[in-house]
Amino acid sequence: MIGALRAGVLAGVLDGHASARLNQVLVREQQIAVSAGAGYDLISRGTSTFTLDGAPAEGRGVAELEAANSRADSRRSSGMV
Repeated sequence: MIGALRAGVLAGVLDGHASARLNQVLVREQQIAVSAGAGYDLISRGTSTFTLDGAPAEGRGVAELEAANSRADSRRSSGMV
């Protein structure tokens, strides 16, 4: 259950408002995406899935957005964010 609570908090930090991490980095700073978000369902039955979503900005591709998100994910995993 603790892992689920952590995933829920992480989703809230990454998404949920204009200054959330994904929006701040991928949309405003790097301008790779027009939208970016994260989600986790704390009350689902069985296994829940942590999701990341986004739409690439004009002239940018899905692969570029995925790579930028992976870089951000490795920063989160290492405790840099």
